[in-house]
Amino acid sequence: MLSANDNLLGKLLEDAIAIQFSNAGYEVVPREQLEAILAKRLAAKADSTTEAAVSALDLAKVLGADLVITGAAVLGTSELQFIMVKATSLQMLDVSTGKHLVQTLFDNREGLRLSEVSKSFLDVVNSTKN
Repeated sequence: MLSANDNLLGKLLEDAIAIQFSNAGYEVVPREQLEAILAKRLAAKADSTTEAAVSALDLAKVLGADLVITGAAVLGTSELQFIMVKATSLQMLDVSTGKHLVQTLFDNREGLRLSEVSKSFLDVVNSTKN
């Protein structure tokens, strides 16, 4: 789950990361399934007196995931209308422990393409497995 300055562009970055990880053999939860669980959890919390926020770890636990990716991104477009990532922080957490397994920061004055960021993040994750 990523937060971004532009919701639609943020979803495209999420998709780029999901595609990279799926193509590398990771099982990725479909966005529709994630959003359905999130809606149910938010509705349940709205009816209670507890805090209304739902964490990425909570959702991952409900889905039975082993790992979850979170982060934040500042996105925009280039002169040629490419979607560019100006800066992003991405983390991979172990769902059972909540421990950060990987933490990264990508920033570039001109920006990076979505595919560059998603591929670079996958490369970092894979390099930590060895």
